Amino acid sequence: MNSVERNKSKLRDERGFITLDFIFALVLSVSVSMVFFAVAITLSLVEAAQYVTYATSRAYMGAHENKALQEELGRNKFAELMALPAFKTFLGKEWFKVGPPQLSDFSEDYGETPNDDNNVFAGARVPIDAVILHLRVPFLGSTVEDSGVGKATLNSYLMREVTTEECRELFNRQRFTKIKELPVNSGAAYQAAPGDKEKLVTDNGC
Repeated sequence: MNSVERNKSKLRDERGFITLDFIFALVLSVSVSMVFFAVAITLSLVEAAQYVTYATSRAYMGAHENKALQEELGRNKFAELMALPAFKTFLGKEWFKVGPPQLSDFSEDYGETPNDDNNVFAGARVPIDAVILHLRVPFLGSTVEDSGVGKATLNSYLMREVTTEECRELFNRQRFTKIKELPVNSGAAYQAAPGDKEKLVTDNGC
């Protein structure tokens, strides 16, 4: 067999092709499995983080002496939940970060009239960063360079109860002021007993 025939024989030799197909299929299947695993873990942890957001908003909603103390209640609830082993193990790690929470009225972000009681978005916002979605997958590409991948904000708007300070200053005091300003000829003018000093008394509601 001359050299030409030997070269033709080598070109027709298909031994080893199945090895290349196997390697390609193996790498591709592992890459797709990595993506599915990362997405599944992310969706599961988002549900847990959504509960933390809801509980934080619920604690923030309750009435208190002033707004600062309401916010403190919300932050304390967030810290309490994140310290539990069930949440501490999976949330707040390098591959899935949660918080810190934002507690406020976000009505203006929705383009609605803030004074409309039906369009008040007061509650908690908790940012999350699913670092686990930052992947370099063979044949499928990389998401590491995209800084927006895996980042989102969880929202829970449960409103906010009126504080004692707001009830006293924004309702009772203004009402008392208006009562004192009633004209004498209206028959409902405010009159205090001689020598009595005016004192604002707040009842159990606004």
